[in-house]
Amino acid sequence: MRIPQAEVATHALCRMVWASDLFTPNGHTRVQVLWALSVKRIDAQTCEYTNSVIAHPTAESVDFTAQRDIRFEDAAVARQHDGGDHNRRGTPLFAASIVNYRSPPRPCLTARRPRARGSAASAAALPNEGPKAAVA
Repeated sequence: MRIPQAEVATHALCRMVWASDLFTPNGHTRVQVLWALSVKRIDAQTCEYTNSVIAHPTAESVDFTAQRDIRFEDAAVARQHDGGDHNRRGTPLFAASIVNYRSPPRPCLTARRPRARGSAASAAALPNEGPKAAVA
């Protein structure tokens, strides 16, 4: 797998696009992933961290599902479920690592453990926006 390179990399936003391996019980394929990590100041002591992942089918993944008689809608639901679970578990860890890594200390980022905010996006075609974590 190719290491994603940031298309945008600022203090408040990192956005990457790449072809990601997708391992399923039916075999291996690739999907295009758009991953955005952002931080928005809520007040002087709190920031909101958002971890957003959107997966798009590639020609390879469309062929993969067609060759296995898997309906696109069923593949999308499975991808949404697995991606959402991955994001729900990973987002608080990303937020905590940001708090632990910060240098120099900023008023917005404090050492308290992040608390979950928001929820996974609805199970639309393939988008998967994970939970938000408020770093307070």
